[in-house]
This record gives sequence, structure tokens and C-alpha cells, in this order.
Amino acid sequence: MASGPIAYWTYGIGALFLLLNAMNMYIGCSKALSSWGWGTYTCDTFENAMMFNMAVLNMAALVMLMMAATVVDCNVFMAKIIAVVSIPNPILTTVHWSSVKINDHTGPNSIWYVLGFYVVTFAIAAVMGLKGQVPAEPKPVTFGALNKWAFGVGGILFVLNAGNLSLSCDQAMENWGWGKYTCNTLEAGFLVNQSIIGMAMMMLLIMVATTTANKTDLIKISAPMLLGFLTQLIYFEPLKINGHSTPVSVYVVQGTVFASFFIAMMMHNSASARQVEPAGYAPLVSA
Repeated sequence: MASGPIAYWTYGIGALFLLLNAMNMYIGCSKALSSWGWGTYTCDTFENAMMFNMAVLNMAALVMLMMAATVVDCNVFMAKIIAVVSIPNPILTTVHWSSVKINDHTGPNSIWYVLGFYVVTFAIAAVMGLKGQVPAEPKPVTFGALNKWAFGVGGILFVLNAGNLSLSCDQAMENWGWGKYTCNTLEAGFLVNQSIIGMAMMMLLIMVATTTANKTDLIKISAPMLLGFLTQLIYFEPLKINGHSTPVSVYVVQGTVFASFFIAMMMHNSASARQVEPAGYAPLVSA
């Protein structure tokens, strides 16, 4: 497992942002917007649902990141995962929100402060934690059914989220089966957030799946994502958005994800050995 400043940052930041997202989920869309500095705003059913979706995805991604720190043996590769998956995500979403007005407010300074804290603390942890790296031969990994599931499902869901991001919110809603709908600025912003978070989750899943063929590790890294998807389905099931219940397309995609996971889990032969470092680095020696 990862150790030292990289691991401490992952667990500490993960716990802190889990708490922030749980708070957003608990107080609801309207109070969350006010608390973050967007002013007084009353969210409708769809906006509340999108806020819930975003919080669930964020929490699942954060738990996956913390789980990755227990799966990945090398601090160098763990730092790569964070740099590729977890740093661009908040930067892109913050830049997006800074360019739009919600409730006659631009992106509040509180978001920039949180982003700055996130990035600066990671930079400090990376500098402190990546001293003393020693070259080593990587151990080979024989990919099993769960590795292939992660690559396949991760790639497909990455493309679906990228597709949502490339479309307008109105078009994405119609394509998924919610009917013709005109999104407001907040709803369009939530869709951008959800798409970026979804893409980051899939990249995290794929990157970890390149480092281990251990069945327990792969189940552990996949579980938060699957539980997040299940939570979203349960939440949306009784809701009607734009006069529509949850469209069949959502159930088809999620059903395929869950069914293929359980098939892969049954077929997977666990491997005891993990790859130490795909890029040719051994675990760090404490400085």
C-alpha cells in the first residue's frame, strides 16, 4: 500500500471532501448553494436530483481514491493516479463555474480557496513523498476477468460521460430518454460536473486495474462506484423529471455494468502478486 505523505494526503483530503459532499447531500441543493456563496436560490426537483447525483459520484470517487492507496504499492504510481485523475477534476469544474453566472452570482471565492488548498497540499505531499525513489524492474501482471471488466466497462462509461460533456444539456437529456427539455444554467453546470467526475472515476478504475490482478483488490476498488450507481438508481426510481420516470436506457446501462461485474467476479482467478510500479520504480525508501 502507499505510505508516507502521499498516503496521508489521500486519506486526509479524502475524508475532508467526503464530509463536505455529505453535508451538501444532507442540507439539500438550495441551502448548499447559499452556503457556498451563490445567494438565496430555490432548487426544483431536477436540480435537487442533479445535486444529489453529483454528491454521490464525488463521494464514490473519493472512496475509490482512498481504496487505491491501499491497493497500489508504489508511491510514485499513486502520485500519478492523483495527478492524472484527481487534480484536473476540481480544476476543470472550478474553471467552468467561474465562467458562468448562477442567480446573478459568479463562482464564489470559497470555491477557489478550497481548490487552492487541494492543489497546494498535494504539491507539498508529492515533493515530500517522492524523495528517494529507487529504480526497479516491474513485476508482470497477468490480467484476469475483473481487470478486463475494468478496462471494458471503464472505457465504455468514460466514452458515455465524454459524450454527455460534448453535448448540450438539452440534447443529453433527450438522448437518455427524458424527453425534450430546456436546461437552465445551473442544470447545465451540474451535468458538466457529473460528466467530469464520471470520467475521472473511470480513469481511476482503469489505472488501478493495470497494477494488480488480485481479486480482493479489484472488488475493493470497484465497490464504491457500484454502490454509488445503486444509490442513484434507488433515489431516482420514484421521481418524475420532465414528466418522465427514469428512462429504460439508464436501467440498461446500469444493469449491464452490474451483470458484467458479477460474471467477471465469478470468472476471475485471483493473483497474489502485484505489480510494484508500471513505470519502472520501486516503492520509496523513507527519506
